[in-house]
Amino acid sequence: MRELYYANPVKMIGLNEYYIFYNQSIDSINIWIRNDLRVIQMQKPALEWQLDSLICYNQKGKKCIMAIMNKDNKGINSINHFYGVNIRNYWHFFRRPTLYAFSEFYNLPPNTSLSFEKLKQIATSNVNETVRKYNQE
Repeated sequence: MRELYYANPVKMIGLNEYYIFYNQSIDSINIWIRNDLRVIQMQKPALEWQLDSLICYNQKGKKCIMAIMNKDNKGINSINHFYGVNIRNYWHFFRRPTLYAFSEFYNLPPNTSLSFEKLKQIATSNVNETVRKYNQE
């Protein structure tokens, strides 16, 4: 399933553009962290974070949704929706709602960090549901 999601944006914009866009997204997050911007507070205390490789574009390729996965040493796992919009050939990024993934819901002891692989599964499911709802509106 993830392979299909990965293949579609690559097919839509091309592999080279996909990696440029993906790296540009990570650069934006790092700039926000370095400048202590309020919009990205979750990533600062997180010991580990990753931008998921899943990128869902609209049909025109001008808007997208992604997920930022976070883990800390207290076992707090979260996924931030991360949106992009292309205005005059320049991508602008912003963060949206946060989904918390409590380890107890996945049969793990409280305060246990989930693996990034598990967070990717949760993110894929959540982003898929968000895209489905968005397309119905």
